[in-house]
Amino acid sequence: MPLKIAVLHPRKGLTGLWTPSVDASTQLAAAEVNAAGGALGAQLELFHIDCGLSRESALEAVDHVLETLQVDAIVGQHPSNVRDVIRNRVNGRVPFVYASQHEGLPDPRAAIMIGATDGELLWPAISWLIAQRKAQRFFFVGNDYIWPRVGLQTSRSLIAHEGAQFVGHALMPFEAEDFSATFSKIREARPDVVVQALVGEDTVRFNRAFAAAGLDRSVIRLGLLVDENVLCGIGQDATHDLYSVSNYFSGWKSPENMRFLDRYHGAFGRLAPPVSSTSLSCYEGIHLLAGLAGRRADPGISRMAELARRPLQRDAARHHLRGQPIGRCKTVHIARADGVAMSIVSSLTLN
Repeated sequence: MPLKIAVLHPRKGLTGLWTPSVDASTQLAAAEVNAAGGALGAQLELFHIDCGLSRESALEAVDHVLETLQVDAIVGQHPSNVRDVIRNRVNGRVPFVYASQHEGLPDPRAAIMIGATDGELLWPAISWLIAQRKAQRFFFVGNDYIWPRVGLQTSRSLIAHEGAQFVGHALMPFEAEDFSATFSKIREARPDVVVQALVGEDTVRFNRAFAAAGLDRSVIRLGLLVDENVLCGIGQDATHDLYSVSNYFSGWKSPENMRFLDRYHGAFGRLAPPVSSTSLSCYEGIHLLAGLAGRRADPGISRMAELARRPLQRDAARHHLRGQPIGRCKTVHIARADGVAMSIVSSLTLN
């Protein structure tokens, strides 16, 4: 019997731009685990499931993977507006690895959180922009749900702590197309930097419109979720003075990342979907589950049930990922858009 793992991801719409790279990265991870002997004496079998962006679609997806497919574990790569819906429905029945970047949770139970948090990413980026780009005035834009709302408060606190000014914000619904009111607020506030917490295609639309409005020539942009896939969507003509902060960019010149990229492009070719933190976190999520389960055969799969019941802090989880591209350490990279590629300008390893 195979060991079944579901990858829950909103595969269309706002987040569809990540689907090809999530699929490729997780397929590579499963192939690597299987080539090394599998987990619990079994080969991994992946199921890529669309969980959508609504409560209803997320519940339908969870019920399908648990009751119909009867999976043994779940890796989630989706916005946090459906995270708690999913983890409450899973309710410890199987291990649930939440791989997305997120706003942070005081209670890690019922999920293994491996993604970076906003506070870890924003502090080095804001500090760097103040020191290196002489930024003093910051404006925040985001989608209107839990991740950007918390990111707004985190940004406000960090900016004040660094002695700079928070001069305004705008929260927008998903799939907004008219940014004229937000651009008016930005012009009136006269920020040096606009911090962004937008999702997928919303990031693409906003930044294209931002450049078309001429704001890119006077205002620096810092994206919390602007990765290589998003950058390709924005296009090189709209990326002037656009920065991003993440714990992973594909241009990171570490031995672990170079080995990973060699395997990735060896499997899918030089024109494979761009690797980014979004897809790489799913790759590491698959390896984490296999590492926690172990290779020794367990006919009852009791080890997976044990993992589902045992809270696991992120640092302890990432300890099992040594040798992977991100691995154990919490490194923050600040990168500047260079056409449709990201060029790392600063890296900081957090304690």
